[in-house]
Amino acid sequence: MDNIIKNRIKEIMTEANSGKVNEDNKHTKGWSMLGIIDQIEKEFSSVDKDMVKDFIIKDICGLDKVK
Repeated sequence: MDNIIKNRIKEIMTEANSGKVNEDNKHTKGWSMLGIIDQIEKEFSSVDKDMVKDFIIKDICGLDKVK
């Protein structure tokens, strides 16, 4: 996967984690894998969604993919 895409994934995660807590419903800030995959797919239409998922799981979270 291209470094531009990897950097954009990290940027989306950082933006989500630095947001404010919603005072109305007390939901915490943070990101979801599905949200990131959807955003990356919108920005880079030819991206392989499984590669994005694997990158998040293995490289960002340091986990093995669960099948």
